[in-house]
Amino acid sequence: MKSPSTSTPVAASPRAGPVLSAWREGFTLLEILIVIAIVSAVAVLGLFISMDVYRGFIHRSERDTIVSLLERARSHAMANIGEAPWGFCAVSGSYVIFSGTTYSASTVETSIATSSASVVTGVPVCGPDPSGAIIFAQLSGKLVAAVTPITVQQTGGTATIIINDQGTITW
Repeated sequence: MKSPSTSTPVAASPRAGPVLSAWREGFTLLEILIVIAIVSAVAVLGLFISMDVYRGFIHRSERDTIVSLLERARSHAMANIGEAPWGFCAVSGSYVIFSGTTYSASTVETSIATSSASVVTGVPVCGPDPSGAIIFAQLSGKLVAAVTPITVQQTGGTATIIINDQGTITW
């Protein structure tokens, strides 16, 4: 006994016109063009979304770098490392953490390059003047002098980093 066929040829009807083939195989040009258009649209949307995510990442990365260095300087001061206060400032394209009340190249513990993708305001510039840096007092971690908020601006948004009198860092 013969098993039933899974595909059967299309029968011609008197009103249907001529039958072009018994079985339909492959895709038409129109179907292929529609699929290419859909895939292209998804790729373009993905590109725009990924660029926004990248810009946001760069913005958060700069903010996180500054916050991390501030927290490190404060924790060094509270742990009384070097038995001195610790400070944070910017010098020639880098953020630096140093020990003592004034910046000196010999007291730098950490130096990290700044990002050119973000505009950062409020970070004090290092110099011999002690008011030119954010200084955390040893053992307490409190600020030695009041500081202005640090603002990180970029296309993805703006972040403000605030340090209160007690040395608490919020962003």
